[in-house]
Amino acid sequence: MRAEVAELLDATHERLRELHKPSATLDDAEARLRALDLLWATLQQGRNKVSYMMELTDKVIETTSTEGVKTIRESADNTEVSAARSALSEQLSSLAGLAQELQQFESWLAEARTQLAEAKAGAEQASGGVEKKTRLDKIRVIAADAASKSGTVDSLEKRLKETQQLETPERKKAIADFAELRKEAEELASRLEKEVEALERQRSVHAQAVQWLKEAKLKLQKCSDATGSQAVVREKATQLSKLRESLPTGVALVKDAAQCTEEVSPCLNQSGRERLQENLQELRQDLEQLEHGVEDAQDALDECLQCWERFGELYGTMSQWLSQFEGNARAALASTAVDADHLKQLKALLEEASFHKPDMEEMNEECERLLLLSAQTSVRDQAVKLSTLYTSLVAALQRTLGSQEEFDKAKQSFVQWLEAAQKKLNAAKEPGTDLATVKKHLIELKELHQSLSEGKHLFDVVTEAASKTQGGLSDVSQAPIRSQVDGLRDQLTSLEQQTSEATGRLASLQSRWQELMQGADTLRASLQDAEESLKERPVTGGDLVQIRCFVEQYKVFIHFVIYALICLFIYTWDFPQTECKWP
Repeated sequence: MRAEVAELLDATHERLRELHKPSATLDDAEARLRALDLLWATLQQGRNKVSYMMELTDKVIETTSTEGVKTIRESADNTEVSAARSALSEQLSSLAGLAQELQQFESWLAEARTQLAEAKAGAEQASGGVEKKTRLDKIRVIAADAASKSGTVDSLEKRLKETQQLETPERKKAIADFAELRKEAEELASRLEKEVEALERQRSVHAQAVQWLKEAKLKLQKCSDATGSQAVVREKATQLSKLRESLPTGVALVKDAAQCTEEVSPCLNQSGRERLQENLQELRQDLEQLEHGVEDAQDALDECLQCWERFGELYGTMSQWLSQFEGNARAALASTAVDADHLKQLKALLEEASFHKPDMEEMNEECERLLLLSAQTSVRDQAVKLSTLYTSLVAALQRTLGSQEEFDKAKQSFVQWLEAAQKKLNAAKEPGTDLATVKKHLIELKELHQSLSEGKHLFDVVTEAASKTQGGLSDVSQAPIRSQVDGLRDQLTSLEQQTSEATGRLASLQSRWQELMQGADTLRASLQDAEESLKERPVTGGDLVQIRCFVEQYKVFIHFVIYALICLFIYTWDFPQTECKWP
């Protein structure tokens, strides 16, 4: 029995020595702890054997010497399993705590690496300052978190050095990676801070340039319009000069914006660089448009001011001349004399007005040009007032001088037409000696009747010319003209009446003549039929009834011939002897 217990104890001692060695990893320590639990269970099973051995030992001691008893008791007390298990449990607890801290640290380090890599990639692919700043904030959080864990990492590093079984190459590398992570985060944060500052500076400079261009455009819009009075246009020209003087400021701002854009472009992705270049190109285009707009506005204002000056000179000159001309013209128009000297005076005034007509036209052209540029309707009112006075005076002079000539010319044209029409009427109103002549004259009369509208128009021209002539004459001088017009009107009325009467008479004659010809043709046909029937001798056969029948037929025919002749005589009763030719 003692041999079995001794063998069990030797095996247990050997196993304890193996399990008592320091664990290299947490898993190894846990495995050894499980082995100790199994060993403890085995020892518990052998406890009965030990108890039984102790009983046997007591019995043996009673029959054994003192030295033998001592050896037996030492062998019986040599069981160290409980002490070894307790020490190993304490070591395991310490290793488990350190391992848990290392595991948490490695987990945080892996997550921090991932976040830093994502933030770094996002910063490199950022398209603008907002995205850059967002990535910078994330990197700052990582750097701050790393700084807060610096003490913990130092403690872990020290404890790893004290615990050789846990100080593996992987954990040493994790400690070194932490230092690199912290350094990289701080350096990346520093670099991104500079980039964000550069982007903010670029945005600020670009915004200043945009604001300056916006204000400059508003100023240009206010002073580029050439509308308004001369004083207003001059004030706009002054404001435009100030804007022109400030253009170098805008050029410098755009140049600074371009420089800042070139500086920050490398730290943005393709989309961000393209957007910055588009904004810069738009800025340059706005500046170029502003410069062109200033030049165009300057040209427009200069042109408008020159037009104001030119119109002022022309208007002053024409006003002074027209004032003198009006006095002379009204004096001539008010004169009651109608003689050669008066007509000569009127012609001289018209020649003077004609001489100054180009000046008046030039003034009107400058007025229209100025109105187009300045939109000042008062300018047109001044020019129209002057032009109206000039035109009315010239028209009055021309009317007074030319009305009589116009009346004579119109009267002569009407008289020529009236004489030709009267001659044509005299030739066409005679019926002639045959139907063809009647038809011809009737056509001529109808043509003459149609041409009466031309005569009326010529008479209207005469009437209008007479009215113009009477407008500048006294009542005494108007009477002869009025008498001539009345005489011409009577002649035209008489011509109309004669034409209508002759047309009606010839139309009636043509109708009766055509009826006469138709009746003669009918009678001729009847006579020819009778002549043909009379060529044959009637056969009566001595029959009295037949004879009477033929006699009645001949009587009817004779009565028909007599009736037809009477009708023909009636149709030709009103025909003059020279007009009618028997068919």
